[in-house]
Amino acid sequence: LLAQSCALRAGDPAHGTLAQLRAGRRAGLLSPQVADSLSSAWRALWGLHAAVRLLTDRPLDMDEIGRGGQAFLLREVDAPSPEALRAALARQVDTARQLIEDHLPPPDP
Repeated sequence: LLAQSCALRAGDPAHGTLAQLRAGRRAGLLSPQVADSLSSAWRALWGLHAAVRLLTDRPLDMDEIGRGGQAFLLREVDAPSPEALRAALARQVDTARQLIEDHLPPPDP
């Protein structure tokens, strides 16, 4: 939603998330570092989502997808182990959350 907000506030007709983040950067609504960090997080999370969707239409269960599925998934997201994938995912989500929260208005009292 932050990306959509950036495109709307910039008056840019961009539809895709990455294009909307670029519009926010061009309009000065996002710093280049923030736009790049959010774009990287989006790419990583989308890659994970796409790989998981090839394996199952349900929430990911590493035991259920078996060793072959795990090997495929880890290869696709460039993670050496399921634990490393979980840690990287947690870091990416936390970084994105912090960047997005920094651009939200303060809560009403």
